[in-house]
Amino acid sequence: YRNFYDPYGYSWENNNSRWDLLTLVRAAYALRPEGIEWPLNADGNVSLKLDQLAPANSIEHSNAHDAMADVYASIAMARKIKTQQPKLYQYTFTIRSKKALIDLVKTALVNQAMLVHVSGMFGAENRYVRWVYPLAFHPENANQLIAWRLDTNPEQWRDITAESIRELLYQRKDELSGE
Repeated sequence: YRNFYDPYGYSWENNNSRWDLLTLVRAAYALRPEGIEWPLNADGNVSLKLDQLAPANSIEHSNAHDAMADVYASIAMARKIKTQQPKLYQYTFTIRSKKALIDLVKTALVNQAMLVHVSGMFGAENRYVRWVYPLAFHPENANQLIAWRLDTNPEQWRDITAESIRELLYQRKDELSGE
């Protein structure tokens, strides 16, 4: 910070970018699980924790939670997915930037197409994935997409106010009564 270099420049200068590997791992688990071992936790759900996923896939990770060990294990896991599921890897790599993702959503909006949304908020019981139908970008925040989850009944939202929707957005699953 004392040298006037942008501390975040590494993530965007010279066409650099960041990519959340966990989303790629969730997508591989949900959409293309072949060729990768998916360990189960004590509850019988898949565990996507690096310290369990790496050894299950013969990736060295004896020093779990050490920063460099985690980096090397993450890179090895990305390579494993790239090798086992190259089309999925390439597709998710091409939409990692904000611009590419916005272009994808705009195309879906024009063509009235559904999208697959991969997110941790959907949980292991749903394989971290849901079909959504994009409705519009938020009128005040262009970074937010308003979409309808296709596994929900739209009737329940017909007479609800915008304020009620805002309150429901950040409630825990166990606080929702089937919404």
